[in-house]
Amino acid sequence: MFKLPNTFRDENEKYVTVPVLKTFTKGNINVECTADRSTLMKRMISYANNDLNQEIEVRNWLDSIIKEGIKDVYVKAIVSNNDADQILSDSSKIENLLSNEMTNVHINNICGNDYNEKLTLVKYEIKSTKRGRVISFYMCKMIHSNDRKNQTRALIYPVFVDLYIDKKMIAGRAKSKSNMYIYNKDGFNAVTAINITAEKEIQLAINKVLNYFNIVIKKTSESNTMFRKKLYRILDKFTHTPLLIQDKLDDNKEFIENTTTTIINNVCGIKESYVRDVQYDVTNMLEKYFSITYPDKTIFITDRDAYPLKIIATDEEESHVEQTAPAEEPLQSKAVFFDNKKMMQKSELCDGVLFIFNRIVPKYFSKSFNIKIIVKKDYCLFKFTEYTREDDIDHVLFSVIDA
Repeated sequence: MFKLPNTFRDENEKYVTVPVLKTFTKGNINVECTADRSTLMKRMISYANNDLNQEIEVRNWLDSIIKEGIKDVYVKAIVSNNDADQILSDSSKIENLLSNEMTNVHINNICGNDYNEKLTLVKYEIKSTKRGRVISFYMCKMIHSNDRKNQTRALIYPVFVDLYIDKKMIAGRAKSKSNMYIYNKDGFNAVTAINITAEKEIQLAINKVLNYFNIVIKKTSESNTMFRKKLYRILDKFTHTPLLIQDKLDDNKEFIENTTTTIINNVCGIKESYVRDVQYDVTNMLEKYFSITYPDKTIFITDRDAYPLKIIATDEEESHVEQTAPAEEPLQSKAVFFDNKKMMQKSELCDGVLFIFNRIVPKYFSKSFNIKIIVKKDYCLFKFTEYTREDDIDHVLFSVIDA
């Protein structure tokens, strides 16, 4: 008989939400989706208990649903290794290696096993996708969690790792959660309890996968620069000058050239080698005022997958800039964006961005979602702070990975 663990029954944990339950009910049970969460949950559980095939279907569906949603995703670059490459090129070798890791697993799904304080591999999938070959690892453990009412519960804590073989990247993810502690089978003891974090658990899971294949992470300095460059490139892509603004700049091409000449020769009396810089500054100033005074701000949102609300960047001289747009208005429509645009274009580096991304399929969800992307040490961190479907997570990750 199928039983859903309390961790995933709890609405506050936000693993299994109303929109995904509606999607499941509509697609599998083919009934009206206007019921509340409790009713939708009962229908899903009843469907699972109807026969074994449907139970397997529900367990696999839950694996995918628990993997998506509100998550912190840590992406790291890996180094090619001949021994690892030989194993990773052969599915049978991968299966032989990983089968030994799951000898004590009762069911190859997150739901259906007993867990302890150790992170346990319960399932892996080897897939060929449009992004190349990927191995997905599903891991789980028990934790103690202390809520706002100072009540402590034992919860299942799932962690996921995707090894993107052809992209030479590895990504670990889990739900960010405060007040987590190492699980003690004898019960929670506030005096001796040891605090844990999502970051530590994700890093632990990533290291487990790296150790399976003897894979090494790229050096911190190389990874940091690489991810900062990639983040700048997608920022540049999503803040291209709208056609309506570009038309205004083109109409003023002669004015820009004449103003540049006047500044160089008549005002400042400086060398011709400054022409390019001065022309950029004049053009940037015109674009700035055309943009911030343009009445229709949607021109900075349409014809692109995302737009920034906040940017964090540091230039070669360690000058730091942090720009924020209020009320979810596109940062590109604000003066501060243009005041610091040149610095970022010169360095082509970006430390962090808060984007609003459009959903691929918005049914049952809002049309867009916030995503904070930050480069730290040897990794790029993606913070999905609202429920995000797997195809949208994938879209965001590879917007950076492929940049």
